[in-house]
Amino acid sequence: MRDARTRVAPTPTPGRAPSRARRWLTPRPGIGLSLGVFLALQAVAAVSFARIDGAWPNGRLNWDGDHFLTLATSGYPAATPGMPVTDLQRFAFYPLYPLLVRLVSGGGRDEVLVVAPVLSLALAALGFLLAGNWMSERFGPAGPVALLVGLAAWPTFPVLQMGYTEGLAMLLLVVALRSLDERHYRLFAVAVVLVGLTRPLAAPLAVVALAHLVARYREGASRHELVTPAAVVATAGAATFLWPVTVGLITARPLVYFEAMRSFRAEGSPATFLVAGLETPWLGAILLCGLGLGVWLALRFLPPGTPTTLRVWLLVYPAYLMSVSVISSSPLRYLMLAFPFALALVSLLRRPAVRMAVLLVVVPLSVALSSSWVQTFVPATSGLLP
Repeated sequence: MRDARTRVAPTPTPGRAPSRARRWLTPRPGIGLSLGVFLALQAVAAVSFARIDGAWPNGRLNWDGDHFLTLATSGYPAATPGMPVTDLQRFAFYPLYPLLVRLVSGGGRDEVLVVAPVLSLALAALGFLLAGNWMSERFGPAGPVALLVGLAAWPTFPVLQMGYTEGLAMLLLVVALRSLDERHYRLFAVAVVLVGLTRPLAAPLAVVALAHLVARYREGASRHELVTPAAVVATAGAATFLWPVTVGLITARPLVYFEAMRSFRAEGSPATFLVAGLETPWLGAILLCGLGLGVWLALRFLPPGTPTTLRVWLLVYPAYLMSVSVISSSPLRYLMLAFPFALALVSLLRRPAVRMAVLLVVVPLSVALSSSWVQTFVPATSGLLP
């Protein structure tokens, strides 16, 4: 979907046009500083992990990471009647990330303990590079700095170096949104299928693809021109059910994925935040105000030139989380993928002096919030891994 407003075009080069991969990966103005600060803050977060637990991986494979560790070393368990709840819960976790960890590490437990956190951070850094370059093309150096603020100022920023899927999901999300924005439909299809094997994010991406299709139709695209955009909508819709259907077929238990998801819900608690909001008026009012604020930011403060795919993502994703997330602290992690909201700061960050001043504020803020989150999150299961 193309934004009709003015955008900052890439600098043309003489001779043969650069490949898409080279154009996406070539560092743009502002990305060097932003990526450097990104990695430096992750290094500081690593110190916070080490203070909690002196032995590697320092809690980076606690909680959900323990499931990914088991999947990377041993695969999925047999789906037997009356299986332990822990085994059942493994089927709620998507296979692509543990498969990548296994391929890189060889599947040995000691190797996985080293590889999983490093691979997560590497994938996240690549995702940030792609996102920062994209926004630098649109807004100059202010773009990647704004994205850095959106990530670093979020308390769960250290999760990008944990054995979780956030880093891989971030990379695939950026690829999917940019490829759809630039009408690289095959690449979008590949990205959204991989998303369907990584995290339950294909459904909101299907809505983004549908909005893109509607926009193409309103632009006057012919029926022939609408075939491929319609196909990627269908692909994204199918990717939503890719893992639940696949694991159901593999185990001969069609609903095993949903059984696994249900096992995470506390007895008697509402199924999702949406259900809780409908049952509890004050909570519903808070959730509604939060969603309203997000819509207001997305429509009012994001700068001209913001890709429409990003705008739709920011409108859809928080509402999607509220609708499907069980009552837990996990949505705080999930919301980090809404980091492009920080593009609302682009107009403020146009001047170099202001960018440096903002970073001088954000860096210590990030250190404080990240350290607090690690101190709260990690100790609950510290020592889980021998």
